[in-house]
Amino acid sequence: MDALPSVDFDGQQSIVRQILEKSRGCFLWVSIVVQELRNVHTSTDKQRILDEVPTDMNELYARILDTMSKATYGKELAKAILTWTLCSIRPLRVPELHEALQLDLKGVNRRPRKYYTVLLRAIGRLVEAGKALGTFLQEIPARGSSTSADVALLSSWATDLVRLVMQFGKNMEQYPGSIYHLIPPFCPPESALGKQFGSSARNITVRGLQAETWDDCLATVVDMLEKYSSIACSKTQFSVGCFSGKIFIFKQTTCQKIATLQHGEPVKILIFGKVKNLLVSAGSKSICIWDLESKTCDDIGESFFVGKEDGSVHAYDIDSGLHTGEPFHHARGISIYFLCFEAESQMLISVDSSSRTMIHKLIRRGHSLLVTQVLFDYRMHATVKQVVCQPGLQRILICSDESDMLWSISPDDNTILATANYEDREPRRWTNHPHNRDQLIVITHLKAHIHDWKTLQRLTFETGIELQGKIIPELSIQSITPCFNGTALATMFSKPNQPQSKSKLIVWNALDFTPGSTSAVPDPSYRDLSNSVEVLIGNTCTISGQSQRLIFLDINQ
Repeated sequence: MDALPSVDFDGQQSIVRQILEKSRGCFLWVSIVVQELRNVHTSTDKQRILDEVPTDMNELYARILDTMSKATYGKELAKAILTWTLCSIRPLRVPELHEALQLDLKGVNRRPRKYYTVLLRAIGRLVEAGKALGTFLQEIPARGSSTSADVALLSSWATDLVRLVMQFGKNMEQYPGSIYHLIPPFCPPESALGKQFGSSARNITVRGLQAETWDDCLATVVDMLEKYSSIACSKTQFSVGCFSGKIFIFKQTTCQKIATLQHGEPVKILIFGKVKNLLVSAGSKSICIWDLESKTCDDIGESFFVGKEDGSVHAYDIDSGLHTGEPFHHARGISIYFLCFEAESQMLISVDSSSRTMIHKLIRRGHSLLVTQVLFDYRMHATVKQVVCQPGLQRILICSDESDMLWSISPDDNTILATANYEDREPRRWTNHPHNRDQLIVITHLKAHIHDWKTLQRLTFETGIELQGKIIPELSIQSITPCFNGTALATMFSKPNQPQSKSKLIVWNALDFTPGSTSAVPDPSYRDLSNSVEVLIGNTCTISGQSQRLIFLDINQ
């Protein structure tokens, strides 16, 4: 309100009161009205705006459009902006909109080279547009003959947009201007492109085209210097192996070559990973696992990591125990006290004594593990007590005595999704739910709750899940370990801040921890072991012919 011209304090209060009454809590309405108020300079005009502006948003938009249509200047620009914004298959960035507007405002023949670059970065959008158009046509009910020609034209374009990219995508990438006068003459005469643009006076003339319409072949991949030996396809890519050892990776929607790998011998078998973006190639002598994001051979094998007091993080080979490198380090002299390797995403999470949490993407190159990207770097104002990672590392929960912070993790941006603050917080521990990767389990002293990974909202009743059994009142939860293929939860209770205090192991059935559960009972099979465990390390992996086992430090050793 302070920015409004020619308004004193009493006038500001009057405007604020009227806006609050009419907006009904709609911030967009307030924003639009305040913009109009800034364009007038007398109290009479300001009051007229407040009196005339509709409170209904649809009516407000209609009023804005009516005003734009009556404007003396700028109507062509406004129409172009609305057209591009409404018809774009995705939200446009400001530079993209700026380049697109030049098409309408400066004419077709004056399209800047920069526009082609922006357009062809997303050449696959033509395929998406064609598929979307086909889906739209399937939803149109059968109507009279008056619209049959229009539907036929749209159907033809739905096919042509896909074929255009498949057949001429590489040409458009090398010379975007070819779409106007060079490509249409090569399209079948009965296609939408051929009919509408194939016979322009400025086009070249092509003779000898036998096909009147598009045939069943979407695209042809030809390399006169290579002899192909294998092929594989995923949902987004396909790969072709060669006798020379080369592996070509193509984008499925556009058939554009996006990478070339070298296996080192004739490639006999290619298989794409089902969970991660991996490709397995096999020849007569070797098998390579490729990380298609970094385009490197991923043969990480078995490694373990050690964080040291000087702030460095080191990797060691499990089989030999040999040091394989120092992938990264925090600030010198700041000790590392927490490490967690998230296998599904190949990420290493580390926390140092200054409460700095970092996430690094790792790959193996030769005999060394290297960092390809730092995805997360954040320092809390309180001591970090626990870090929990969602499987796949889409989200991470960072806990302290003062708060729990839920973050969304991505290569482009990290966002705080939710924060829970505490004034007098009792000890608690979080863990991933062993049966549902979208849920978290938190255990305090005598209760457990289920929370949503997306929002951190509680899914259980307010009373929670009561933990039955004889838990000594002065003991607090210290750790939660899902074990035995997710069928059980092993919990450790001990006196807080007293390393030599008595500990208690309690194992629970994981089926007792659901959003609708009200109580959980300890598994009696581990009652004799309850008071014998000092530190719970984890459980063994499943081995053929053997059952899983708990690994712990005995209190008497």
